[in-house]
Amino acid sequence: MVPRFDPHPAPSPSEPWDFLVDDEPPRYAPVGSARLLLPDHAVLRLVPDVSYRPWRNETVMVAETERWDGTIELRLRGAVTVGSYAAGADVLDFDATVIDPQGERDITVFAPGEYRRAAMRKVLKALDWYGSERMRRDGGWPRPCTAYEFWMGTRLFPRAS
Repeated sequence: MVPRFDPHPAPSPSEPWDFLVDDEPPRYAPVGSARLLLPDHAVLRLVPDVSYRPWRNETVMVAETERWDGTIELRLRGAVTVGSYAAGADVLDFDATVIDPQGERDITVFAPGEYRRAAMRKVLKALDWYGSERMRRDGGWPRPCTAYEFWMGTRLFPRAS
């Protein structure tokens, strides 16, 4: 894996944070479904919940698929900062696969050893988000605000098309 240069990196949050959905509200699968999301909305972008800004290298993309045996597989893609400069930073992309996120949690992270801890931190926060969203959906609670809705004080309405 080779780091890439990001001319406008976002610094990691200095205060405690969790992930929330960035912009488009998720479309949940029915209660009791093995999937959290409907198949046509199986990719989401998660961002830290501490401010509303372009998070760039702090985002994590989450894709959900159902495997042949009925278990769920999450694929996560994100980046970790490996070096900062006055005019940018070097960031290293990572990929992670989580099989059965609500059960055994077979986690595989593709990142070099010295950056595995930072990548794993984001993976575990994304898994916390996933578990809480499943409990929220199965409990019949309303979906939480997206980052846009929370910071702009509005709720997005679904498009007709």
